[in-house]
Amino acid sequence: MLMLTVNLSRPEAGKNWKDSQMLKVFKNKLSMRRKKQLTGLVFTLPALIGVVWLFITPMIRSLYMSFSSVAFDIAAGKAVSTLIGARNYVVALTEDPNFNYYLVTSLTQMATTVPIIVFFSFFASTLVNQKFRGRSIARFMFFLPLVISSATVLTLDSTDVFQRVMADANYKSIDSATGFLQSLEIGTLIQYTGLPESISLFIQNAIGSVFKTISLSGVQIIILLAALQSVPKSLYEMAIVEGATAWEIFWKITFVLISPMLLLCTLYSVIDSFISYDNLVLLSINNQMYKVGNIGLASAMAWVYFAVVAIILGVIALLGSKLVFYYDK
Repeated sequence: MLMLTVNLSRPEAGKNWKDSQMLKVFKNKLSMRRKKQLTGLVFTLPALIGVVWLFITPMIRSLYMSFSSVAFDIAAGKAVSTLIGARNYVVALTEDPNFNYYLVTSLTQMATTVPIIVFFSFFASTLVNQKFRGRSIARFMFFLPLVISSATVLTLDSTDVFQRVMADANYKSIDSATGFLQSLEIGTLIQYTGLPESISLFIQNAIGSVFKTISLSGVQIIILLAALQSVPKSLYEMAIVEGATAWEIFWKITFVLISPMLLLCTLYSVIDSFISYDNLVLLSINNQMYKVGNIGLASAMAWVYFAVVAIILGVIALLGSKLVFYYDK
């Protein structure tokens, strides 16, 4: 007691004791929810700093360059930007001979390939979710696109020495819609069916892009397979007891409950289509930036492309959220 009295008689000891008591009271007043939020903030702080430093800051800089004429000052060793207003956007949308064409082509390819990729992913995930002999091998074959869909592997595939030798020998690549499939006269057979020209072209493009469809479906297959396995088994048991057929169970239970994941796969496929390694718009932007050296025009093209992609994603998300069913709500 005497030691405690002596310690409290010192101003420093009394202040430290008071601060520790206030900190203890502050900790006790924090709710468990608030403590979890603070803990989560601490752990996500490096990611937030990375997003601001590596993503938001370059975006702001790119937006500024899109309204500027950028030139390199060799003597100063830096780029000098001069504001010119919306001139770069006018050039990109009205004067550039290729940008609008590439943009429309990119949108057309997205509209034709995304439904095929989502449908194939849904079909493959449903198939590998069944119980049969060799299911592990089948899953491995369907998940293989996760490895071969990387830009590096696709680039190596497109520059394969064997394919170039065959091309020099007037052979066609198997991956080309006008190569191996043309030798089978698939297009002629489809035309003989009497289908409308638009449908015939859609089917031919779908058949010709089989390799690309499979290579871009790996992530979607995993997402949909996880969604299929998360459907409560009790719902299937109740449906069977009530006398529902397999067709009714699939469309009224399985398809409905995984519809949010179908929407997610659609959004993912749209984004993947817009940032693919062979996207004409991205190649045009890359050409303007690194070959021509017009960074201002390249930035304007990038922001126009970003706005178009954002609008499409927003429309799909808005319409899709009204059609999907959320089990927890």
